[in-house]
Amino acid sequence: MARLVKESDGFAARVSKYVPSEVLALYITVENILRNLVSGGPPKENVVDIYLFNNGAGYLFILCIILIPVYLYYQSEKDADKYIRHALVSIVLFIVWLYALKGLMFDKNVMFLQGYSLEKWHSTTLSAIFMALVTAASGLVTNNSSPPLPEPEPAPPQP
Repeated sequence: MARLVKESDGFAARVSKYVPSEVLALYITVENILRNLVSGGPPKENVVDIYLFNNGAGYLFILCIILIPVYLYYQSEKDADKYIRHALVSIVLFIVWLYALKGLMFDKNVMFLQGYSLEKWHSTTLSAIFMALVTAASGLVTNNSSPPLPEPEPAPPQP
């Protein structure tokens, strides 16, 4: 379902209008479940918990990035230009939203996909700059398709 985006909308309002709320709810719910696992420190016995501890945040991120365009495709009006534009803006806004909120994959105790920590890559200053840039740039993207081209004049009849 398309939601009207106004130029006066801030970053949070744009995210909630562009990114499907179901994907945001999925991310928030699963991230909170994984945070409870991470808060206890690395698990020692349960193989599944060890795997989720090491890879869960990365797989959750990838799953949401895949679900955004899939979900938007099934909700779209089947207009390819609008769909592609909406999907790209939504993915970028989701990534910036996740970075700004310092999602679980930026936690010092979490390894992003097989042992690489992203904690040192997070900056509150950079996230504020990203939010300002994306908010301004998303205002340039509209849901209007370009107007149809006028049909060419018919050629005069040949004698």
